[in-house]
Amino acid sequence: MRERAPGSGLSLPATLLLLPIKINLWLFLITFWVLKMHPSTQICTIKSHPDSWSGAAARSLYGRRSIVIMLASCVYRFSLLHQENIEFQSFGLRNNVAQLCVLKSKQNQLESEITPQTSVSPCTQNRSVVIGNTHVLFNPNRGDIKLGQVRLFLEKAHELSQEWGSIPVIISGDLNSIPQSPMYQFLASSELDIRLHNRRHISGQVDSGSENISFRSQNGKASSIRKYISRPSQYIWNEEEVRLATGIEGATRLQHHLKLCSAYLGVPGSCRTRDRCGEPLATSYHSKFMGTVDYIWHTEELVPVRVLETLPVNILRRNGGLPSKKWGSDHLALVCELAFRK
Repeated sequence: MRERAPGSGLSLPATLLLLPIKINLWLFLITFWVLKMHPSTQICTIKSHPDSWSGAAARSLYGRRSIVIMLASCVYRFSLLHQENIEFQSFGLRNNVAQLCVLKSKQNQLESEITPQTSVSPCTQNRSVVIGNTHVLFNPNRGDIKLGQVRLFLEKAHELSQEWGSIPVIISGDLNSIPQSPMYQFLASSELDIRLHNRRHISGQVDSGSENISFRSQNGKASSIRKYISRPSQYIWNEEEVRLATGIEGATRLQHHLKLCSAYLGVPGSCRTRDRCGEPLATSYHSKFMGTVDYIWHTEELVPVRVLETLPVNILRRNGGLPSKKWGSDHLALVCELAFRK
């Protein structure tokens, strides 16, 4: 049995594999499932406020400090091979957390109905994937801490990928950074020179009077991604800020080893819901902000097949912002179906 997602042509399975993640005063849910007739994985990231929940069981789950994993292994085609958490506070990077896990398909997948243009094939053997989720610090002025959290998150995802045989990686969550930001540039191009950017403008949440230009990421999609260039040509970061951002005393250049692609860039969308580069126009809308801060990123071994479109901006405005009685969060859900490449 499937249920159709509101406002989209994407049908969602009625039963889901949930990995709830307790993060400060919020709960993130990463939902993984596999369509019976597709050799692919659908990823969903949802951010919900506890005030929108009801029932004693929900409040009890929300109140737990630990990360809870609910697995129904007999039903789903993935088994959990490994799971670990990052407590950023132990690195001096505030009290946000991240969760990563390694999932393995339990049996061969059936023939796919994916279009020929996607260059993917049915799985002929069990496949594994690293999946991670995080909630990056909100404070726009602490770009050093934001970078440090993302850096550790990506380092651990790459480490797990290598430990389990160079398997694909999917990361998602609220990065509290907009698509025009240096943080987005770091994720897309795998490098960032922090001296070129004001610490307070790393996430792009504060208007810095900078310009946007196109640049080429490691996946070669120059037209789809933007670079954020700050003025003046160099900024001064103190020793502590440099250490928090890069993890190394005196280092000013950040690098990561994952060749990441934003899932929504890989699937064409409507101008009513996407910006000119392909990211959603808005994944969050409240009294002080409307824009995109939530993402699903994946490595090049995977290809996005389809995504769930976010709500058009005019509808968000008509509803007077989020959360509301109808939408229990100030963030919209992102959903992507990913398939293994040949």
